[in-house]
Amino acid sequence: MALAFYWNRHASALPSAEQAAIARRRLEDHFADETVAALADDELQQDYLSARHLDGVAARTIDRELSVLRAAIRLYAERHPGAPSPKIYHVALPETAPNWLSADQVAGLLRETRSPHVYLFMLLMLATAGRPDAILDLRWRQVDFRSRLIILNPDGRVQTAKKRPTVPVDDQLLAVLRTAHAAKTCDYVIEYGGAPINAIKRAFREAAARAGFTPGAVTPYTLRHTAATWMAQRGVSLWEIAGFLGHSDTRMVERTYAHHHPDYRTNAKIALSEKIATTGAASNPMIARLEKRSVDALSKRRVRRHQKRHQESTEISDQGSHNPLKDMVGAAGIEPATPTMST
Repeated sequence: MALAFYWNRHASALPSAEQAAIARRRLEDHFADETVAALADDELQQDYLSARHLDGVAARTIDRELSVLRAAIRLYAERHPGAPSPKIYHVALPETAPNWLSADQVAGLLRETRSPHVYLFMLLMLATAGRPDAILDLRWRQVDFRSRLIILNPDGRVQTAKKRPTVPVDDQLLAVLRTAHAAKTCDYVIEYGGAPINAIKRAFREAAARAGFTPGAVTPYTLRHTAATWMAQRGVSLWEIAGFLGHSDTRMVERTYAHHHPDYRTNAKIALSEKIATTGAASNPMIARLEKRSVDALSKRRVRRHQKRHQESTEISDQGSHNPLKDMVGAAGIEPATPTMST
């Protein structure tokens, strides 16, 4: 009831209404038989987290879904005094969840792939920087072997804001595609059992787990980010990266990948360096004072290290010359100290 109230009174008019609707369906499917008051049980919330993780959903996505539940309960309680308002906890986001992978990490992921169609999917994601749905929708007629191009947008599909570009094919991918084409059993490039597949999350998640990644840390979309990051690191222009990703301008690429570029803000650095040089800062007497402070600090650290080593050496020496007689308990009063001694 709280979710429906939130949707009708607020969420349906938001710019993010589509995402809120998806989250609502997920939440209602899972908590169909539960009341809002029952959500005060931590285990009930944890069950939702576990179920979504098993579906291969990233932690950030789960947290966004729960934020819809959180907002729904809050709004319902505000409009209905006395209604239960349990605390909905945030998902612990993995601190090391990678936005992109190194070459070694990708190699590990590929090694742990058990099915040819999953391997081909991963390779296409990396080589085209395409979106997962574009790769799963790809048909052989969109692969132009003669021109060495992959037309990610099929005939009849109207380009949307998520544009599917045409990208070139390198020698490595071309060889793999020719091998896969010779063995094809349907029109789709990514096939399993002679038929296309709608989702690859489960197989991808299993490969990621075998490669040592935590649940939800790596998704198919990570390979798209990886491809864009690798291009930026090799100095590809941001405009060219944007075109490869299917963006009509460079705004998103600048926000997300510009800092990976080897020339990132290099001109700004050079300009400031040259201007500072004209001030004579490098020959200022303060430089000498800073250098002296640095030398003095280094000398003090060396003295402290020497003193510490000397102290440790002395303690070891004292332990080695320990006299056990010092620890003997002497006679206490008139009576002998032990029965044995009394004998």
